[in-house]
Amino acid sequence: RRVRAGHPSLTRSMIAVWWPLLLRSSFLHLGELSFSFVAPPLIRLIVDEVDAKNHPLYVGLFFALVYTCAPLVQTLCLTHYITTCRRVGLRAWGATSCMVFEKTLRMSQPASVEHGAGKIVNVMQVDTARLDYAFFYLNYLWSMPAMLVVGVTLLYSEIGLAAFAPLIVTS
Repeated sequence: RRVRAGHPSLTRSMIAVWWPLLLRSSFLHLGELSFSFVAPPLIRLIVDEVDAKNHPLYVGLFFALVYTCAPLVQTLCLTHYITTCRRVGLRAWGATSCMVFEKTLRMSQPASVEHGAGKIVNVMQVDTARLDYAFFYLNYLWSMPAMLVVGVTLLYSEIGLAAFAPLIVTS
């Protein structure tokens, strides 16, 4: 979709250029979250396997192997997620710093005196650096509610209605 002349949008430009990296970071974050919730059900399966008398040994060993490998895969997903988000964030920081710098070069002398050098440097350094972490925290908008639902569901399957007590107390 073309942007109308005279109405440029930094957000639309970033999404149009970096959507593959943003999508990749979302999938990596989803993978990391999925593997973080593998341990509680696996512990239940391992305990049930130890309590069972006639089950073959390889089933228990398989559960133990999955329990051991899940944190490894979770860590790999997390590190790639952080790296991808930092790549996009640094690109956004560089792009917005260049935009602000070009704008300051086009400012007239009275306008630059009115804003002052400190304010312009602050915008170029501090305010544009906030975009560096924006892409990292953007995925938490959808993942925090999902983590809450999955966590309460796992608690409910283990302890019943007592799982809702923290939600009632904190709300």
